[in-house]
Amino acid sequence: MLFNSGEKEVRMQELEGLLNSAFDEKLSSINSKASGLILSIEQAKSMLAGACDRFDKSNAPPDRESIRAASESYVVEQKSVYTSSLRRLIGAERPLDESNLYTSYHSKLVAARTLMDEILKVNNKFRIVLEAYANELGRFRSAYSAMERAVKELGIRLETKGAELKEYDTLLQEIERFAAFTRELEELERAVKEVDAEASTAKAGSTDSAGPLRESLSAKLVEISNIDRAISDARSTIASRLAPLEKPARKYEHGATSKMHLTYYLEDPVNALSGKEDGVREFTKHVISLKKEVQENRIAVKNTGEVLQAADFVINEDLPRFIEEIGILRSKRKAALQEASELERAIRDVERIEGEKMRKVTAASELKDELARIEKAKEAARANIEGMFGRFYRKNIRIAAGQAP
Repeated sequence: MLFNSGEKEVRMQELEGLLNSAFDEKLSSINSKASGLILSIEQAKSMLAGACDRFDKSNAPPDRESIRAASESYVVEQKSVYTSSLRRLIGAERPLDESNLYTSYHSKLVAARTLMDEILKVNNKFRIVLEAYANELGRFRSAYSAMERAVKELGIRLETKGAELKEYDTLLQEIERFAAFTRELEELERAVKEVDAEASTAKAGSTDSAGPLRESLSAKLVEISNIDRAISDARSTIASRLAPLEKPARKYEHGATSKMHLTYYLEDPVNALSGKEDGVREFTKHVISLKKEVQENRIAVKNTGEVLQAADFVINEDLPRFIEEIGILRSKRKAALQEASELERAIRDVERIEGEKMRKVTAASELKDELARIEKAKEAARANIEGMFGRFYRKNIRIAAGQAP
């Protein structure tokens, strides 16, 4: 489609074909000579095949002086193997790239050079045959030389088009980049649609779901703190109320005939007596005995009133009530800690879900940024291609928008 400016609209899938066509036009000056050299190479191959036929049919005996230790029959046998090897090389099909004149000539040049190298390897392998029949190899030499001359000249001809080849390669790479960007954009656009849908759902349900749970956890932690303070206060009360018994208890133990150790209970009465009724009874019995010893002045103390009050704190069952209260508080603390742990786990689960939602929103944003970057790169490649077609081949083109690769 032509516009008033002479600009031609080209679909993306037509770009490489247009490039090859333009490149062929630019190489038209070497076409006739290069095609003639290719014909010369093919003729040399035919000469080689004909030489093989003539060599097979020749009944000329091998040069005995060249055979050395080998038998004549062995050399004759190797002669046939040699020509069969050459025929396989000559008839072998080699990959050709015929995208344009240059690649066609170049791939044929590479194929001819490969053939020549392989022939030399075969000649080296069958050296005894070449030495024994040196006088019979004139046609082989002529064919190989003809091929060598044509290959050399074709190589020189193609080398003179190095600048044109560089232009072609540069533009071809840009076309491939443009196609790659187009494919990547299609994939990104599909991905953006999918992630956008997920992100929209995530945004719609985006609330601080963990807020009430955090409030509950905060209240529960306050409750635990209050319990800890109540336990600490109770322990402090017990310690202060029992403190006057410490010195008389040591005197009592010193004079006692039993192995009772009041100081064991006085050091940590809560842990020593919690849940131990027998221990409480035994401790109370000895405190009663200690009180009697103090009252009858068998144990002398300076603060008799305080000691007797401390003893009554045990005897009147105030101490067991305090210990029982601490046990109840500890049970409440254990339950509160369990509830706090469950709340923390629930908060982590909610935060994980909320985090996943935010990652989806972030992923959508990142994909859109990547999409914009690729679109920019694609447009730059489009401009480069259109510009290079103009500079290299004097073709004013515009790449049609929205074309799939």
